[in-house]
Amino acid sequence: MSSFLLTFRRLSKLFPGLILYIAFGDCLTNGKKNFAVFLGALAYPSNPALGAAVGFFAMFFPGLIVKNALLPIWTKMRTKPRLNSALKGVACGAVGLVYTAVYRLWNIGLINKDSQQGSSINQEPWFVLVSAVSFISCKWWGIQPPVAIVAGGLLGMIWYGIVH
Repeated sequence: MSSFLLTFRRLSKLFPGLILYIAFGDCLTNGKKNFAVFLGALAYPSNPALGAAVGFFAMFFPGLIVKNALLPIWTKMRTKPRLNSALKGVACGAVGLVYTAVYRLWNIGLINKDSQQGSSINQEPWFVLVSAVSFISCKWWGIQPPVAIVAGGLLGMIWYGIVH
């Protein structure tokens, strides 16, 4: 087993909510940056707000410096058609990686008393229906994704109240 996985396993034993935070943090905008704020707050337990602020600036500040330094060069590079085509291909690859992550989460997203390590959401038809309705409502009915996420959470709580 790689040292990264061993370290991650040790961290998840120290902080039981870590895996859940990573899952929810990645659903939000700038999930990795939210994770940096979370780790900053954990790193400085006597003043978590200061640790979170340091984590936030440590994550954002270098990117802002690089962005402002390269902006004049980028405006000139945008006029090149071959570069635009290559960047469209990179964007398609990024979409493929997102779909892969969602598929993997779909396969381990259902945690219940029978499978604490996670099982496929396909085992519970209610969640398949909620996922389909959420997708359709965002894609064709113009519902905003945060509304669909909150509605899905409420439907999951209703399911839990009925089943348990």
